[in-house]
Amino acid sequence: MSNIKELFDLSGKKACVTGGASGIGFAMAEGLAEAGAAVAICGRGRHGSLEEASSQLSKIGPEVLAEKCDVSIEEEVIHLVQTLHDKDFIVDILVNNAGVSWGHDSETMPLDRWNMVIETNLTGLFIVTREIAKEFMIPRARGSIINITSVSGMTGGEIGLSAYSASKAGVIGITKQLAIEWASYGIRVNAIAPSWFPSYMTRHFTGEDSPYREFLLKDSPFGRFGKPGELKGPVVFLASQASSYITGTVIPVDGGYISK
Repeated sequence: MSNIKELFDLSGKKACVTGGASGIGFAMAEGLAEAGAAVAICGRGRHGSLEEASSQLSKIGPEVLAEKCDVSIEEEVIHLVQTLHDKDFIVDILVNNAGVSWGHDSETMPLDRWNMVIETNLTGLFIVTREIAKEFMIPRARGSIINITSVSGMTGGEIGLSAYSASKAGVIGITKQLAIEWASYGIRVNAIAPSWFPSYMTRHFTGEDSPYREFLLKDSPFGRFGKPGELKGPVVFLASQASSYITGTVIPVDGGYISK
């Protein structure tokens, strides 16, 4: 039996974090690097500089790669995986964090906006997971996949989040399905469900001038939003041998939001 420090040590492991250039994605990539993992971050490069994030991570981890990729475009995902293969970056840990949101009343939700959210948050997650698993994890009979869902996928969310909540509920479903399918390969598939964490994507709800801010703060048992660093522990736990007998699980990181 390994001691506790060894259980959480990610030295020698390689992690890929989608949407890893900013927000909670960067925080989780940083946590993995601090635990000793080499980290590859990818994203569309719109709301966070891949180069800047890579530079910061390079000061922490043993190896850092930054690649541009829109997870909703299959050809770009296939290219990403081929690039990782060519650079001998054999992925042990996948964090599916890339996501989008679009707030709109359900009765007037434009179908193109609905499709955009589903294609990125659910279909894109599946494409990345499928390609990473079949290229790196299934042949080696090992791997940890960590999907970032949301408490809104468990309980529903604020008005206007129907597409987002539906996509995140789908993430929970695919997490449980793949945990069952791929257990025989030694691959663990789990999910983290954050509540409200301030970021570019949530600025319309959590920003200082948001009309929703005070309501959301009052709705939180802790009376505050989450801090990005508070996701480091859960992601390292699920990536490491400390969680070697855990799969198909969703861990809320919500300050007690769903326990009310």
